[in-house]
Amino acid sequence: MNSFTNSHPFLQRFWLYSVCALAISVSLGAAVVSLSKVFVLIAFLSWINFHRRILITSNPFKKLREMPWTITAVLMALTWISISLLWTEADFRSALSSLGKHWRLIWLPIAFALIQTKKQALIVLSFVIGGQAFVVICSWLMWAGFPIPFATAHYGPDLGILFASTLEQPIMGSLLFLLLWELRGHWPQGMAWRLGFYGLVLATIMNVLFVMTGRSGMLAMLLVIGLAIYWLLPRRFRLFALLAPLFFSVLIFNISPRFETRMTQVKQDLMGYKSGVSIGGQGSRIDYWLQSVRATVEKPILGHGVGSWKQSYIRFGGLETSPPTNPHNQYLLWAVEGGGIGLLLLLGIFFSLTRDALRLNFLVNRALIGVIAIAAFVSLMNSPFFGVMMGEFFFITIAALLALHKSDQPLASEKVDAA
Repeated sequence: MNSFTNSHPFLQRFWLYSVCALAISVSLGAAVVSLSKVFVLIAFLSWINFHRRILITSNPFKKLREMPWTITAVLMALTWISISLLWTEADFRSALSSLGKHWRLIWLPIAFALIQTKKQALIVLSFVIGGQAFVVICSWLMWAGFPIPFATAHYGPDLGILFASTLEQPIMGSLLFLLLWELRGHWPQGMAWRLGFYGLVLATIMNVLFVMTGRSGMLAMLLVIGLAIYWLLPRRFRLFALLAPLFFSVLIFNISPRFETRMTQVKQDLMGYKSGVSIGGQGSRIDYWLQSVRATVEKPILGHGVGSWKQSYIRFGGLETSPPTNPHNQYLLWAVEGGGIGLLLLLGIFFSLTRDALRLNFLVNRALIGVIAIAAFVSLMNSPFFGVMMGEFFFITIAALLALHKSDQPLASEKVDAA
């Protein structure tokens, strides 16, 4: 791994700055993310060119073994979903569009490669946190009635949505709280800094649970709070921490009108779907999931091919005439399009992430495990790896946390010929 770290100082800065640009852009809107990815791609091509001799002469399987398991798992999953083009039931255009969305996963290994040292990983994480902190502050200003002229989301100002949606912003806010809390050992020293960071932690929690309306983000925040309490308690009391999400759910339900409304809506949607009178947000999800299960049972091993979920949903009698391109469930999306093999490869990514997390020190370990928990939980109700912004937010965060396992300085004995 370290044989790739001795590079020209200018190139190292370019690689770092490109990843930092992506790290902050994941909070600032899809257009900025797309522009940042262009610079990251250029940086990665220069990284390949710089290390071309090592890449050509070294054993690729040996290099994969030296890397985190997650990198190998991602490459295997992307290879399989790409191969499914050979038997996809989707039209070519839909298949390519879906494949492009699945290939967002590639930004995880690219970002990991470009982050050269542990110090650089912390810098990237500071940009991730800084971008989302800016969003939280602007969200509160919008809620308070201050005009934010650069806000691009089409929601009422009382919802405090700046660039993303009511689905994405609360989930990213939950990730912000997780990073702030679990990486607090890296906060700047001084009382003013400490008070500022604790204030941001509180503002983020309140923003998600009292201002936002995204149910997935609200539940993700309760999950993170539960994990934080679990790790704070002595081992003999940690079993009680498993009840923390339930306790806080009841508490927030009684004091947060937003939370109460959104949770009550779930029951109304399910009752409407069951009676056949209407199909609301949760009713739609149940319908997506039922048709997805039927499609998976039909082709349980190879699946229907990349981009085929929409066609499968319609063919199996879904209630919506114009459904989305995914079932709002990451697992079922991979099961339908990639079959049981695809689902196993997706689960392999989560398993590999957990295995790699155990190699980190306990504070970073907790941060990465928290990110994994949020991703795995949210994937039950959405397809976080499939959408722009939220997908890149997960990938850049995971890449930076994995890179904290790298050395602080390149090994002087491992020279790389830049000629």
